Amino acid sequence: MTKTELNIRLELHGRELQRLQSIKINCQSCDHYARSMCLKFQAPPPPEVVAQGCDEWTYDFIPF
Repeated sequence: MTKTELNIRLELHGRELQRLQSIKINCQSCDHYARSMCLKFQAPPPPEVVAQGCDEWTYDFIPF
């Protein structure tokens, strides 16, 4: 690997890391959450879970 290749890889991985770190882990960003309801458990999650998500939290990277 050359110095240029290393710098390119560091830049790409740095951007990916920033993108991953920008994801907020909470119910609002979870694939299972819709209209204040958890579709996985078919119930509204408690406020403390809404704020931090649960172990079943999933995210698909699609922004819409």
